[in-house]
Amino acid sequence: MCRFDPKRFGRKPRPAVTLIESLLLLAVFIVLAGMLIPAIRKTREANERSTCQHNLRRIAVAAFQFHDAQSRFPAGETVLNRQEFGAWNEEYYSSWVMPLLPYLGEKERAAGLARYPDFPDRYRGGKSSLYGAPLSVLVCPSDALPSGGVYEYHSADPNSPRYNPSFPDGRFDAVSSYGANWGTKILDNMRPQENDKDGMFHYNTRTRVADVLDGVANTILFGERSHEEPRWRYMGYTSAAQQNIAVFARWYTGGVYTGRQPIEMINFKLPGWVETNPPEFHSLIWKDLQDKRLGSYGSEHPGGCNLVMADGSVRFMSESLTLTTLKALSTKAGGELLVAR
Repeated sequence: MCRFDPKRFGRKPRPAVTLIESLLLLAVFIVLAGMLIPAIRKTREANERSTCQHNLRRIAVAAFQFHDAQSRFPAGETVLNRQEFGAWNEEYYSSWVMPLLPYLGEKERAAGLARYPDFPDRYRGGKSSLYGAPLSVLVCPSDALPSGGVYEYHSADPNSPRYNPSFPDGRFDAVSSYGANWGTKILDNMRPQENDKDGMFHYNTRTRVADVLDGVANTILFGERSHEEPRWRYMGYTSAAQQNIAVFARWYTGGVYTGRQPIEMINFKLPGWVETNPPEFHSLIWKDLQDKRLGSYGSEHPGGCNLVMADGSVRFMSESLTLTTLKALSTKAGGELLVAR
């Protein structure tokens, strides 16, 4: 009987891998993974912050191009009679984004909005509609907005509870991570014409660079808001569409939708007590929380958020920035000496 002899063929038998060696090898892989994963995460975060800063820079450039053409920045929102401001496609709009569309590579969309003033018409085409098609320049990749930068308000499915026959293709709202500096006064507490418009944008403003007496490097133009808010569902909205804070990020609406204010410090989130003791819907406490959450600057970038100043420079502001300083940076002619570095 022929038996295999490894010595005869000059080969040594391979020793078996012991349990200890396997465990050591596994430990090495775990250590390497522990070193690699944070590095990958930091790289991704750095890339996302850079993309966000690039977006804000592009928006600022568009605002300055508008300023060059009109000798002023657009309003945060125009709310006067259309005839007082002229043609629909020039001076009557519901948010600062709309007059900047031609400068953001969206001339056709701007022309379409001028052709179709009726609200339902702007949603025809579903996710490809005038209001539904996303604008990538308005979306920070770190922000917790719906995938693709589009929020489903009404479904196109007739069997869905969100279906609305007025929007047979569905109603999809393109959303934005960014808002304009509306100054220090609470947006909804007073009639628009009575507000102290101390920011760069507000209702019916016509702010010029020359109006920025505090210095363009010390005045916010646009900034982020975080839409990661799991406690929003405790705010009492009965509409399923409004139980997600992302619905308040649509770009075609002014006020708290596309305005930012120094009501709270950067990265303010709803407090934990709203889960066990939700505020009464539309009560003073509820209104205060909503204003603070929707108005505040913030992001999902660790430690702060991106702001672009009125000189076009983009800064990452720490969430530890005092509210006093943030307010000073939100006024264009407040005479404050406090400057964030």
